[in-house]
Amino acid sequence: MFACEKAVKLSPNNGDILHSRGVARALTGDYQGAIEDFQVFVDSVEDGEEKAKVEGWIETLKKGENPITEEVLEELKN
Repeated sequence: MFACEKAVKLSPNNGDILHSRGVARALTGDYQGAIEDFQVFVDSVEDGEEKAKVEGWIETLKKGENPITEEVLEELKN
């Protein structure tokens, strides 16, 4: 989280950085923070497939569930 917070301070409107912090927030149980970060990412990305995926994560987080599974983490690593 420290690295994510520092990166966001340096580039507060960078959707990719907020995407990463959103993942970290979801994994640490800060679902509202993750929703906020993912929404900025969704608003900034043009890739329809990526946008739809993250919009799905937002909906899952709104239900109080964590969409960042082990499978998703493996996908993000690649």
